[in-house]
Formats: sequence, C-alpha cells, structure tokens
Amino acid sequence: MTVGFSMFQCSCKQDYTLDSVDMIPLRITEKEAETLIGIVSSPRYFNYRNIYRQDEIATISFDSLAIIVNINYVWSSPYNETFFKMPVTREKIIDIIITSNKNYNANYPAGSNLKGIISVWHSGIYDFSTIDAVLKELSVVPSPLYYMFNTPPETEEIHDLTIIFRTDRKRIVTTTVKNVKILK
Repeated sequence: MTVGFSMFQCSCKQDYTLDSVDMIPLRITEKEAETLIGIVSSPRYFNYRNIYRQDEIATISFDSLAIIVNINYVWSSPYNETFFKMPVTREKIIDIIITSNKNYNANYPAGSNLKGIISVWHSGIYDFSTIDAVLKELSVVPSPLYYMFNTPPETEEIHDLTIIFRTDRKRIVTTTVKNVKILK
C-alpha cells in the first residue's frame, strides 16, 4: 500500500487569484512617532476613525487622510485534502495605480497616477515607503496597506479616488471611493 501512495504524483497546484480590492478613507486621530538618537522618524502606529459613508461627502485634511486598502484573494485547489504536497502559486501584483477624477495639483492633473505623492504603511512592519518600493521589495503585497498623501492639493476639491491593481496574469482589479473632499 505504501508503494501505491509513493508512486502517486499530483501535478495539481494551490492557486491564489486576486479577487477584489477594497479601500476606505480614514481620519488619523493620533500618531506615535519613533525616535532614533533624538530624531523623530516614521510613526510606529497611528489611531484612526472611519469617516466614510458612501452617500455623504467626507471632508478631511490631506495630512490626516489614510486610505486603507485590503487585498482579497480567492484560493482554489482541486483537492481539499491537506496531505498532498502541492505547489502554491499566487497571482502577483506588478503595478498599483491611484488616480483622481480632479486635478490634485499642477503636476498631477485629473487621471494621472498619484503614487509619486503617496506613502505606504503596513502595521508597523513597513514604515512609510513608496508604492514602487513595496512592489520591488516584496514578492507578495501585504494587506492591509495604508496610503497617505505627502503633499497638499492646490485646491480643496471633492475627489473620486480609484485604485487599480495590475497583475502578472494581465488582469486589472479596481475599486473607487467617491466624495472625498481633500483639504490643504
């Protein structure tokens, strides 16, 4: 009987496919900064409050705005049994694009990619970094990520913010948050 099982080889695999992306704007209410030799560096953590109701305008200062982004994967496998050792594959995120339907400033008109003025933070593990650095340094983009603007807008407008994830399987997954008034 042992011989029968050892001869069985499964070419099956466990696969994680990007299913959806959710984002919610939050108001940062408190930051605790980490200091190193008397110099304040990036926050170790921050407290926040949900400010978003889909039918209302959320008004918030750019430096108090954190957008939490959750990445949702669907797991598929031909077998539910865990005793088979199957390779695991995960759809890889190769690009993240964040846009607005309004002009942010002269360098970032409506529809342009805002990732050059956004920092990323993840649960105290990855301190403020760029989106491109997260994509380059990590094989799997962690979830949730917090996106924060580094620069104030030129005018105080009501934005519809869209995040677009492009994958190595040539798929695009997108979500939009509407009615966020970003203040200077």
